[in-house]
Amino acid sequence: MRTLFKAAIAALVLLALEGKAQSISGGLMLGASTGVVRISEVDDGFTSTLEGRGLYGFEGGFYLKPRLGPFYLKPAVLYNFRAGKVSNEFSSVSTDYEIHKLQVPVLLGINVIRPVCIEGGPVYNHILSMTEKYGTREISVRKGAIGYRIGLGLDYDTVMITLSYQGTTFGAGRKITLREPNEFVLGLSVRLGT
Repeated sequence: MRTLFKAAIAALVLLALEGKAQSISGGLMLGASTGVVRISEVDDGFTSTLEGRGLYGFEGGFYLKPRLGPFYLKPAVLYNFRAGKVSNEFSSVSTDYEIHKLQVPVLLGINVIRPVCIEGGPVYNHILSMTEKYGTREISVRKGAIGYRIGLGLDYDTVMITLSYQGTTFGAGRKITLREPNEFVLGLSVRLGT
């Protein structure tokens, strides 16, 4: 995972220095999200699942956007936060849940018909911190995982509005798994400079 993360950063630097692109822009990305989280196999004795629906969150960071004709590449570095309530499948008792992540999406896009565009690609996720105690249970998952993001956007030159769908699974061997399978992100990208 670290090798992939380093390769993604190196690709961002090379893209920024590449002279063959017709234009390279960059700016701020902001987004609001909602979705589901599932934490499975919490207990050793039996399979128990904690689930949260309608978690809310936001993301923010920076992006680069080299264009090659109707195509573009949109790598970004984002801080992502989500929170809400999770509960056990056998109980109505709920626990507050929070997760803070660093995300590095590398999206390939195409302008279908101006201003409509479609974009998608892999997203490296690194958990900075998360709720690990649920009543008497404590969980631990791997901090890094590769997910995906696909979306539809309206690109108005300096402003881009997107609706994206993304998902990620963090594992811990054969035991605990943290899944964020259905997250919808309403995003706004604002170009800075020329």
